[in-house]
Amino acid sequence: MYLLPGAMLELALLVAGSEVRLPTPALMGKGGILDSIIFVLVAFILGHFIQALAYVLTERLLKGVFWGGHFPSEVLLFEGSGLVSERDRSAFIEGIEKGKAVDEPTVESWNKRIRFRMFRAILEKADAHALEKGAEAAQSVYDRYRVALVGDELDARVTRSEAYYQFFRGSCTAAWISLVLLWSVWAVDSYRARNLIGAEPPVELELGGLFALALCLIFFWQARVTAQRFAAEVFRCSLAPLTKRR
Repeated sequence: MYLLPGAMLELALLVAGSEVRLPTPALMGKGGILDSIIFVLVAFILGHFIQALAYVLTERLLKGVFWGGHFPSEVLLFEGSGLVSERDRSAFIEGIEKGKAVDEPTVESWNKRIRFRMFRAILEKADAHALEKGAEAAQSVYDRYRVALVGDELDARVTRSEAYYQFFRGSCTAAWISLVLLWSVWAVDSYRARNLIGAEPPVELELGGLFALALCLIFFWQARVTAQRFAAEVFRCSLAPLTKRR
């Protein structure tokens, strides 16, 4: 969750730093055990920075692109969300109703079809207030369920799903930062070469940027998948009958 995204960014920093002739330390495992330990520690620290940035920027972009500006836990219970099967959605709502967690108008809003647009969600045959009220109610139920699962035998399943999501969200963030970093150095070197004040940039910079772009897209999609799975897992584990828990 922290180490691998941090290591990805650290490698990009070392490559870019060596290209602009900054004094980069020998942290690639060639300098002995001490340098390797320092590399891991720096990667771990960078990983925390990346996760903070991922929460602020990458998660906001994920919500806007895939779920109309909402997190999956807010819109999963609406008809037509596509985040879980209709059978699971109905079972979740039935369990919530049995627990008297929400009122009838909220359930009625969940049974209206939702459509996602870029940074916008639309609830058919209802106004924006009904959508926001339903989303807030779903998030409130989700939060209560998530807290109640702490210490439960199924908490490990939910925690694992959350860790997968945070890993891919952080890896996506590390990839796009690496992309910007590598291509920025490549662009500056190309400009200098065209004006005869520097050598042509090495092809590794351009290829490294392309590789970072591919990873960014892959991780962005996987963050979407794992976020939806994480939200569904909280409802599934909380509402499953004790006799059917696996």
